[in-house]
Amino acid sequence: MKTPEASLDKTVLSEHEVEFLNSTLWLPPNYQKLTYEELFEIAKVTDDALVNMLLQSAKEYRDQEQKPVFFRDEFLYGNFIVVYPMSYQRLDKRSASYWISSYDASLKMQDAQYGTTSEIVEKRIKRFGSHQMIKLKVEETRAFNENRNFTQYYISGNTHSFMVIHIDVLSSDYELNFKELSLGSK
Repeated sequence: MKTPEASLDKTVLSEHEVEFLNSTLWLPPNYQKLTYEELFEIAKVTDDALVNMLLQSAKEYRDQEQKPVFFRDEFLYGNFIVVYPMSYQRLDKRSASYWISSYDASLKMQDAQYGTTSEIVEKRIKRFGSHQMIKLKVEETRAFNENRNFTQYYISGNTHSFMVIHIDVLSSDYELNFKELSLGSK
């Protein structure tokens, strides 16, 4: 007997547009969409490596037509969600394995640069409808600060691909939210 799939309860969530996907992302109401200017202001007052990485990625996309969309939890300031446009790549087992290996190598380079230790604690490849998703949950250990978990999703459909980075101090999992986003995209 097949277990019914969990569904997203949108009655307790707020709706946010992700323009480059022509889709809606449903998030808890405490998440607010950030402008590029707000992200740059946040970066001025923090030396957090992940916030600086988000800032750097924002600069890289600044002159491009499709731009990432940034969200921040207004109560837990360390929580961010970013939805990035990506070049289309069809996902199959081989390309997913390559993507995971490449991501693991980039984590090791970041660890060396920032003095952290990162470990992929969950790695899954899932298919739903016409979409394929890679989910990588990472635990980052830092010497003098709190440890942190973040999750990276790479989602690809028939004609488009995008990536979501979810940084969350409580290790909340919004996989259903991101799956819903991908199903609504063009």
